[in-house]
Amino acid sequence: DNFAGPRLCDSGDTGATMTVADYARFYDFLLRGGLTDQGTRLLETSTVRNITHGTFDGLDRSGGLSEFMHLTGEDQSFNYGWAVQPAKNSQPHCNFWSGYANNHGRLYVEDD
Repeated sequence: DNFAGPRLCDSGDTGATMTVADYARFYDFLLRGGLTDQGTRLLETSTVRNITHGTFDGLDRSGGLSEFMHLTGEDQSFNYGWAVQPAKNSQPHCNFWSGYANNHGRLYVEDD
């Protein structure tokens, strides 16, 4: 049961939990380019850019699960722990994920 008892693995998709405030703080950290709210640099801006915009080139994304989740790389793909949907037409760049408990998060790093 992923909703009760001690967690067996510290991976977000296997039962680790965070509050909404924790997620908001993490998103703010990324929006500040890797600086904590106290101004301490934990990640270089280039690392944040790679996390939010980087893609794994050369992967075969033609499998059934990728197609089912629309993560084939044509419009969006899964990289660095979340999906990346590059800006297109009037739609801004977006990073997003959905969790086991039907929780969802979206980050628009270029739309402050």
